[in-house]
Amino acid sequence: MMRTTPTRWTCMIAGLVVVVAACGASDSESSATTPATAVPAATEAPAETEAPPATEAPAETEAPPATEAPAPTEAPEATDAPVESDAPPTAEAPAQGEILESFVGNVAMPYPSGPAVDGEVRVYFNNGTDGTMVAIYHGPGLSDPTGLCPGNSLNSGGFEFVSNAPASEGACEGFPTDVGSVRICTSNVWLYNTKIPNDSVGDLYGSLERLVDGTFVGSTAIATNTAGTPPIDYTAPGYTISAMFTIDGATSITCADALT
Repeated sequence: MMRTTPTRWTCMIAGLVVVVAACGASDSESSATTPATAVPAATEAPAETEAPPATEAPAETEAPPATEAPAPTEAPEATDAPVESDAPPTAEAPAQGEILESFVGNVAMPYPSGPAVDGEVRVYFNNGTDGTMVAIYHGPGLSDPTGLCPGNSLNSGGFEFVSNAPASEGACEGFPTDVGSVRICTSNVWLYNTKIPNDSVGDLYGSLERLVDGTFVGSTAIATNTAGTPPIDYTAPGYTISAMFTIDGATSITCADALT
């Protein structure tokens, strides 16, 4: 190891003294040459402004309760498209008719000879919806229509609008009259579409005749036409009926098509 001699330490200290002295002289000179700057005049402090009053914080609102999301709905099942058909549309069935009480009628009595049947037969007249009167035949004497030929006419000083219609095949052969139309119904009821206009004035004849041994025998009900009798639709497939037109307590009847 090298040893430091006293002479070397002396020289180092002397150099430090010279550096410190130089630095001090430099600071004194800088202070002597710097000019003094003026202090600005004091300004009045601005007047204090009152702070705005504190506002209360708005009360907290409760959040609405959460609602459950609606359950998803299932999509409807697809339906098959209708199969097209070339068949014509089905016609609607005719509506049921109605036969109300009538006050224009009577019991059929032997005329000009008879009787035509065994058992009572009554004949009443109602206005028809097609403009001509409908005769209503009913009673136990109508249980067998074979060979029977009903007919109708108006007598107002002479017989008019005369017609006959067969209740069975060939029953009216040989009658020189217009051919009418009769429908055989259940519960011993027949409907006859006459040639007599609804507003006719005079006596109404409702006859029932049968050919016996080459001679016609029959019975006839005679009544005076009266305005206001209930209407009947002769073409209806069936009817609800008043109790006065049935012998078995039925409240409705069905009718076959006319032969003519």
